[in-house]
Amino acid sequence: MIKNNESINLYVARQAILNKDKQTVAYELLFRDSFENQIPVLVNKYVATKKLLVNSMAVFGLDKLTDNKTAFINFTDKNIENGQVELLPPDKVYIEILEDVKISRTLLSTCKRLRNKGYKFALDDFVFTPDHWPLIKLASVVKIDFSITKTADARKSIRKTIPDNISLLAEKVETKKDYEQAANLGYDFFQGYFFCKPTIISKRTTVTNALSQILLLQEINRSMLNINELENIIKQDISLVH
Repeated sequence: MIKNNESINLYVARQAILNKDKQTVAYELLFRDSFENQIPVLVNKYVATKKLLVNSMAVFGLDKLTDNKTAFINFTDKNIENGQVELLPPDKVYIEILEDVKISRTLLSTCKRLRNKGYKFALDDFVFTPDHWPLIKLASVVKIDFSITKTADARKSIRKTIPDNISLLAEKVETKKDYEQAANLGYDFFQGYFFCKPTIISKRTTVTNALSQILLLQEINRSMLNINELENIIKQDISLVH
């Protein structure tokens, strides 16, 4: 069993998101627990997002991971409803709503409140159904998986269906043909192996108490920083000093 103050390796992967000029404008941050470049098969998505948030903010530093660019981070409905979005600064992230979320009144009302606070949303691995309209209306970006939406007609149909004020991101772009087709169809952003694979970043760090990390993140993201409260949190977990 790993104890507090022991040293361990932590991992995170990032994959570039590019515009039509092939300039990197953002990075998607991805959970990893080793140098194996894929999400662990048995990982719980809620737990993965929670760990990714804490590691990105408290260990690696969000700005360092993204070179001061925007971060796209996957969220389950539970992560959103539990308030974990607010661990992040709203001007630096897109909240990616996963394709298998349960669309509920609670989720929609939480997303509307967060949008009013400046958070932006992207829909991940999007396949259109009429049930998605409430989420589409909240989104700024819709991600289309080109390994699922394979034909030119299907990719064109998505652009006609989604309102023009919402950007389309073609993901899993594997070839030059995919990229050129997406660009010609009016897609705005691009992501996939044609440009680059995810890059894994590792850091050796001291184990800290997860609750202390979350409390610390909540405090530093308040509009008015309370130095005394910050000091009290750090006092409770000396490993935060390191």
